[in-house]
Amino acid sequence: MKKNNHCCELMVKFTNDPRIGISYISEFRKYYIDLLGGGAIQTIFCCPFCCSRLPQGLRDEYFNILEKEYNVDDPYDEEQLKRLPEEFKSDAWWKKRKIKAKKTNPPKKSKSQKTKHCCEDMDSFLEEKKVGIFYNPIYRDYFILMNSYPNGKQVIYGCPWCGYNFPRSLIEKREEVLEKEYKAHYDSHLDKFLKITEHLSYPKEATNVPEEEFKSDEWWKKRGL
Repeated sequence: MKKNNHCCELMVKFTNDPRIGISYISEFRKYYIDLLGGGAIQTIFCCPFCCSRLPQGLRDEYFNILEKEYNVDDPYDEEQLKRLPEEFKSDAWWKKRKIKAKKTNPPKKSKSQKTKHCCEDMDSFLEEKKVGIFYNPIYRDYFILMNSYPNGKQVIYGCPWCGYNFPRSLIEKREEVLEKEYKAHYDSHLDKFLKITEHLSYPKEATNVPEEEFKSDEWWKKRGL
């Protein structure tokens, strides 16, 4: 853990960025991702940016100490809330007691277990679309949606549940292949493959590009990437 109590600078940045659905509850030392639809959260075990295992949450310790030391068994009750020490409204209570950060134990993947992605949790969340994490098979990248503008996204580099370090995104490689093999490039605004030309003001559509192949994961699987 760094002096800022997070594992890496990207985690520091994005837990403080309201556009990204990754948050940190300092009282419980807990990291989570917002579930789609709002009102609920999903705990994560690993950093989606540096792949480090995150510390175990302290929710149980929080309530146990409140009850044992201050006779507060329901800190959400109005009367008991008045007796809630100020230190329990932040991370001050566990820092004061120097509670060490034990690493979480992500579920292990058995040798016989078959998954489409890196683990059963990732398979489940992507299939059921419970959280704001998505997978783009064309570029082989995983990302979290941003709330700031339509189709905005932040790429993640590891699984928040098993810690698997994802392969590098193929966005740039796809353009390299298109240019080398078909003398074309993809225009995302027009959603078309265009010819690479030097003199034409209005590039023509590249009709020699197999669109079905390059609008799926077929192009990189075919080339063994």
